[in-house]
Amino acid sequence: MGVEGDYQAGLIQCAELTGWRAYHVANVHGQLRSRTGEGFQDLNLVHGERALIVYAEIKRLPSTSKAKKAHPTDAQKAWAEAVALAARFCPDRVFSVLWRPEHYDEALRFLSGGTDTPPGIVKPNLSRREWS
Repeated sequence: MGVEGDYQAGLIQCAELTGWRAYHVANVHGQLRSRTGEGFQDLNLVHGERALIVYAEIKRLPSTSKAKKAHPTDAQKAWAEAVALAARFCPDRVFSVLWRPEHYDEALRFLSGGTDTPPGIVKPNLSRREWS
C-alpha cells in the first residue's frame, strides 16, 4: 500500500461498504483548487448512524520516490488544524486525520465500527516537527 491512490481507493471502498458517505476531492492538475480551496483534505467521510465526521488527508510513505508529496503542504496543514480546532466542541464525533499507509489496517477497523477513534488524529497547533 505505498501508492497514495490505491491506498485511498481501499479506504473509500471500505467506507462505502460499511455505511459511510464518502467524498473525494479529485485534484487533476490543480483544476479543483478554486472550488474547494487550496489544501482541502482528500477525503471527507460522514456516517449518519454513528454520528461521525472525518476529514482525512491521505499521504504516501516518506521513503517513496516522491517523498515531497509524503508531507502535508502548509495549506493542507491549515485546513487540518482548522477542522481540529472546530472539533474541540465535539471531540468524539468530528475528526481531522492524517492517514498514511501504516494507518491502513487501523483505519479500516475504525471505518468498519471496530473502534470509535480513528488513527492519525491531528491536534490543533501542531509544530512542523509533529507533521512529518
